[in-house]
Amino acid sequence: MSRFDINPEPSMLAQAIRPIAFLLALGLGLFLGWRLFIVPRPNPTPTPSNFPKPSQTIVPTATIAVAPTGESAVQLGQSVRVGQPAPDFTLQDLHRQTQRLSDYRGSVVLVNFWATWCPPCRIEMPTLQAVYEKLGDQGLIVLGLNWTQVDAQQQVEPYVESLGVTFPVLLDPDGRVADSIYPLQGLPTSIIIDRSGLVQQISIGPLPADKLEAQLQALLGPAP
Repeated sequence: MSRFDINPEPSMLAQAIRPIAFLLALGLGLFLGWRLFIVPRPNPTPTPSNFPKPSQTIVPTATIAVAPTGESAVQLGQSVRVGQPAPDFTLQDLHRQTQRLSDYRGSVVLVNFWATWCPPCRIEMPTLQAVYEKLGDQGLIVLGLNWTQVDAQQQVEPYVESLGVTFPVLLDPDGRVADSIYPLQGLPTSIIIDRSGLVQQISIGPLPADKLEAQLQALLGPAP
Protein backbone atom coordinates (compact mmCIF):
# COMPACT_ATOMS: atom_id res chain seq x y z
CA MET A 1 0.00 0.00 0.00
CA SER A 2 1.45 3.32 -1.03
CA ARG A 3 1.29 6.45 1.02
CA PHE A 4 -1.34 7.83 -1.39
CA ASP A 5 -3.75 4.99 -0.56
CA ILE A 6 -3.87 5.84 3.15
CA ASN A 7 -7.36 6.99 4.40
CA PRO A 8 -6.64 8.17 7.89
CA GLU A 9 -9.43 7.94 10.47
CA PRO A 10 -10.35 11.11 12.47
CA SER A 11 -8.51 11.35 15.70
CA MET A 12 -10.32 10.61 18.95
CA LEU A 13 -9.97 14.28 19.99
CA ALA A 14 -11.69 15.52 16.82
CA GLN A 15 -14.50 13.03 17.31
CA ALA A 16 -15.03 14.27 20.86
CA ILE A 17 -15.03 17.98 19.89
CA ARG A 18 -17.64 17.75 17.12
CA PRO A 19 -20.73 17.06 19.32
CA ILE A 20 -19.62 19.71 21.83
CA ALA A 21 -19.29 22.34 19.08
CA PHE A 22 -22.72 21.38 17.73
CA LEU A 23 -24.34 21.78 21.15
CA LEU A 24 -22.69 25.17 21.68
CA ALA A 25 -23.88 26.43 18.29
CA LEU A 26 -27.41 25.17 18.98
CA GLY A 27 -27.48 26.84 22.39
CA LEU A 28 -26.29 30.18 20.97
CA GLY A 29 -28.96 30.07 18.27
CA LEU A 30 -31.72 29.39 20.78
CA PHE A 31 -30.53 32.22 23.04
CA LEU A 32 -30.45 34.77 20.21
CA GLY A 33 -33.89 33.73 19.03
CA TRP A 34 -35.28 34.10 22.55
CA ARG A 35 -33.82 37.61 22.95
CA LEU A 36 -34.94 38.84 19.53
CA PHE A 37 -38.43 37.38 19.22
CA ILE A 38 -39.74 36.35 22.63
CA VAL A 39 -38.59 38.78 25.31
CA PRO A 40 -41.18 41.64 25.53
CA ARG A 41 -40.05 45.22 25.03
CA PRO A 42 -40.78 47.72 27.80
CA ASN A 43 -43.52 50.31 27.17
CA PRO A 44 -42.99 53.08 29.73
CA THR A 45 -45.75 55.48 30.78
CA PRO A 46 -45.07 59.01 29.49
CA THR A 47 -43.33 61.20 32.07
CA PRO A 48 -41.51 64.51 31.66
CA SER A 49 -38.25 62.60 31.18
CA ASN A 50 -39.49 60.35 28.37
CA PHE A 51 -42.41 62.40 27.07
CA PRO A 52 -43.02 62.29 23.32
CA LYS A 53 -41.27 64.89 21.20
CA PRO A 54 -43.33 67.63 19.51
CA SER A 55 -43.65 65.53 16.35
CA GLN A 56 -45.29 62.68 18.23
CA THR A 57 -48.86 62.20 19.44
CA ILE A 58 -49.60 61.19 23.01
CA VAL A 59 -51.77 58.11 23.33
CA PRO A 60 -53.69 57.54 26.56
CA THR A 61 -52.24 54.64 28.54
CA ALA A 62 -54.12 51.59 29.74
CA THR A 63 -54.55 53.07 33.22
CA ILE A 64 -57.68 54.86 31.96
CA ALA A 65 -60.01 52.99 29.66
CA VAL A 66 -61.06 55.81 27.35
CA ALA A 67 -60.70 56.34 23.62
CA PRO A 68 -58.93 59.55 22.54
CA THR A 69 -62.13 61.07 21.15
CA GLY A 70 -63.35 63.24 24.02
CA GLU A 71 -65.13 60.36 25.75
CA SER A 72 -65.44 60.60 29.51
CA ALA A 73 -63.01 59.04 31.94
CA VAL A 74 -63.76 58.42 35.61
CA GLN A 75 -60.63 59.88 37.18
CA LEU A 76 -57.11 61.20 36.80
CA GLY A 77 -54.75 59.78 39.38
CA GLN A 78 -56.15 59.51 42.90
CA SER A 79 -57.30 63.08 43.50
CA VAL A 80 -59.34 64.01 40.42
CA ARG A 81 -62.63 62.13 40.22
CA VAL A 82 -66.01 62.84 38.65
CA GLY A 83 -68.41 64.02 41.34
CA GLN A 84 -65.63 65.18 43.69
CA PRO A 85 -64.31 68.72 44.29
CA ALA A 86 -61.79 69.83 41.66
CA PRO A 87 -58.32 70.20 43.25
CA ASP A 88 -57.38 73.86 43.47
CA PHE A 89 -54.29 75.32 41.78
CA THR A 90 -52.65 78.69 41.22
CA LEU A 91 -50.73 79.64 38.05
CA GLN A 92 -49.77 82.75 36.15
CA ASP A 93 -51.33 83.65 32.83
CA LEU A 94 -49.62 85.12 29.77
CA HIS A 95 -49.92 88.59 31.31
CA ARG A 96 -48.22 87.45 34.53
CA GLN A 97 -51.48 87.74 36.43
CA THR A 98 -52.11 85.10 39.09
CA GLN A 99 -55.09 82.87 38.36
CA ARG A 100 -56.58 80.59 41.04
CA LEU A 101 -59.14 77.97 40.06
CA SER A 102 -61.19 78.50 43.23
CA ASP A 103 -61.64 82.19 42.33
CA TYR A 104 -64.08 81.04 39.66
CA ARG A 105 -66.41 79.25 42.06
CA GLY A 106 -69.95 80.08 40.97
CA SER A 107 -69.05 79.75 37.28
CA VAL A 108 -68.92 76.68 35.07
CA VAL A 109 -65.22 76.14 34.32
CA LEU A 110 -63.68 74.21 31.44
CA VAL A 111 -59.98 73.56 32.11
CA ASN A 112 -58.24 72.48 28.92
CA PHE A 113 -54.68 71.08 29.04
CA TRP A 114 -52.76 71.50 25.79
CA ALA A 115 -49.37 72.03 24.11
CA THR A 116 -48.34 73.89 20.96
CA TRP A 117 -46.93 70.73 19.31
CA CYS A 118 -50.15 68.71 19.81
CA PRO A 119 -52.15 68.54 16.52
CA PRO A 120 -55.49 67.56 18.17
CA CYS A 121 -55.08 70.52 20.55
CA ARG A 122 -54.82 72.92 17.61
CA ILE A 123 -57.89 71.38 15.97
CA GLU A 124 -59.87 71.74 19.21
CA MET A 125 -58.95 75.38 20.02
CA PRO A 126 -61.52 77.04 17.69
CA THR A 127 -64.27 74.96 19.33
CA LEU A 128 -63.23 76.14 22.79
CA GLN A 129 -63.05 79.75 21.61
CA ALA A 130 -66.52 79.49 20.02
CA VAL A 131 -68.24 78.19 23.17
CA TYR A 132 -66.39 80.76 25.28
CA GLU A 133 -67.67 83.59 23.08
CA LYS A 134 -71.22 82.20 23.02
CA LEU A 135 -71.63 81.15 26.66
CA GLY A 136 -69.22 83.44 28.49
CA ASP A 137 -72.02 85.87 29.39
CA GLN A 138 -73.94 82.99 30.99
CA GLY A 139 -71.11 82.15 33.38
CA LEU A 140 -68.74 79.93 31.39
CA ILE A 141 -65.01 80.28 32.04
CA VAL A 142 -62.46 78.53 29.81
CA LEU A 143 -58.93 78.18 31.18
CA GLY A 144 -56.37 77.02 28.64
CA LEU A 145 -53.62 75.40 30.67
CA ASN A 146 -50.42 75.01 28.68
CA TRP A 147 -48.21 72.12 29.88
CA THR A 148 -45.19 74.37 29.59
CA GLN A 149 -42.89 71.80 31.19
CA VAL A 150 -42.99 69.76 27.96
CA ASP A 151 -43.50 72.70 25.62
CA ALA A 152 -41.54 75.75 24.45
CA GLN A 153 -42.79 78.76 26.41
CA GLN A 154 -41.65 81.29 23.79
CA GLN A 155 -44.03 79.67 21.29
CA VAL A 156 -47.14 79.85 23.46
CA GLU A 157 -48.11 83.50 23.00
CA PRO A 158 -47.64 83.55 19.18
CA TYR A 159 -49.61 80.31 18.97
CA VAL A 160 -52.50 81.76 20.99
CA GLU A 161 -52.53 84.98 18.97
CA SER A 162 -52.52 83.11 15.66
CA LEU A 163 -55.67 81.23 16.66
CA GLY A 164 -57.48 84.28 18.04
CA VAL A 165 -57.81 82.81 21.53
CA THR A 166 -59.21 85.31 24.06
CA PHE A 167 -59.87 83.12 27.10
CA PRO A 168 -57.20 83.04 29.84
CA VAL A 169 -54.13 80.93 29.03
CA LEU A 170 -52.11 79.70 32.01
CA LEU A 171 -48.51 78.49 32.09
CA ASP A 172 -47.35 75.40 33.99
CA PRO A 173 -43.54 75.60 33.64
CA ASP A 174 -42.65 73.02 36.29
CA GLY A 175 -45.52 70.61 35.60
CA ARG A 176 -46.85 71.00 39.12
CA VAL A 177 -50.46 70.98 37.91
CA ALA A 178 -50.34 68.87 34.73
CA ASP A 179 -47.92 66.29 36.09
CA SER A 180 -48.86 66.11 39.79
CA ILE A 181 -52.22 67.66 40.74
CA TYR A 182 -53.97 66.60 37.51
CA PRO A 183 -51.72 63.73 36.32
CA LEU A 184 -52.37 63.72 32.60
CA GLN A 185 -52.58 60.59 30.46
CA GLY A 186 -52.85 62.35 27.12
CA LEU A 187 -53.33 65.67 25.33
CA PRO A 188 -55.63 67.42 25.00
CA THR A 189 -57.39 66.75 28.31
CA SER A 190 -60.43 68.73 29.48
CA ILE A 191 -62.00 68.97 32.93
CA ILE A 192 -65.52 70.41 33.20
CA ILE A 193 -66.35 71.79 36.66
CA ASP A 194 -69.81 72.91 37.77
CA ARG A 195 -70.74 76.07 39.67
CA SER A 196 -70.23 74.39 43.05
CA GLY A 197 -66.67 73.31 42.16
CA LEU A 198 -67.39 69.61 41.49
CA VAL A 199 -65.82 67.74 38.57
CA GLN A 200 -68.58 66.82 36.13
CA GLN A 201 -66.53 65.43 33.23
CA ILE A 202 -62.97 64.32 32.42
CA SER A 203 -62.23 63.97 28.71
CA ILE A 204 -59.07 62.82 26.96
CA GLY A 205 -58.82 63.84 23.34
CA PRO A 206 -60.61 66.57 21.37
CA LEU A 207 -64.07 67.46 22.65
CA PRO A 208 -66.85 66.83 20.10
CA ALA A 209 -68.16 70.25 19.09
CA ASP A 210 -71.72 69.02 18.54
CA LYS A 211 -72.02 67.79 22.13
CA LEU A 212 -69.87 70.26 24.05
CA GLU A 213 -72.24 73.23 23.89
CA ALA A 214 -75.20 71.12 25.05
CA GLN A 215 -73.19 69.71 27.97
CA LEU A 216 -72.09 73.15 29.09
CA GLN A 217 -75.55 74.66 28.61
CA ALA A 218 -77.04 71.97 30.86
CA LEU A 219 -74.64 72.99 33.65
CA LEU A 220 -75.14 76.72 33.09
CA GLY A 221 -78.92 76.53 33.18
CA PRO A 222 -81.37 78.53 31.09
CA ALA A 223 -79.94 81.52 29.29
CA PRO A 224 -80.85 84.82 30.96
